[in-house]
Amino acid sequence: MKKLMWLLIFALIVQLGYKIAPALAQENKEIPEIKKVVQNYLESFAQRDINSAMNKVSLNYSSKDKSGNIIDCNKLKSSLSDSITKLAGKYTSYSITGLKITKSDVKDSKATLWVVYSWKGFNLNTAKEERGKHKRWISLAKEGDSWKITSLKRIL
Repeated sequence: MKKLMWLLIFALIVQLGYKIAPALAQENKEIPEIKKVVQNYLESFAQRDINSAMNKVSLNYSSKDKSGNIIDCNKLKSSLSDSITKLAGKYTSYSITGLKITKSDVKDSKATLWVVYSWKGFNLNTAKEERGKHKRWISLAKEGDSWKITSLKRIL
């Protein structure tokens, strides 16, 4: 009787595994493509190429600033432009490296990532290289065949 019970439990586990495995495979397959979109967005920003950065952003983009005001796609573009202007006035060079996904959740055509990356820039005022890390929570959606960023949030 015990052997039969263990056999049934084993059969149930195997059956569940076959149903879960395809979903896990889909998630793992999508992560490299999603990471590439985020990497390209960040690199475009670092290279001060606002149009290339915005090509990675959904027209349905929506997030909130520190005051709780809604930021749509147009306001994001304006904010990126302001940030790029500030960076250009402070740093002769600015780069982003070491993008790591610390947590991810991919379901169907939606994805949420928690990422960390390093930055460095040569400060014109101090004539020294500065470095730091940023953490971001990023949401994406698959639009057609492409993943697009739908929300960004800085994590302190």
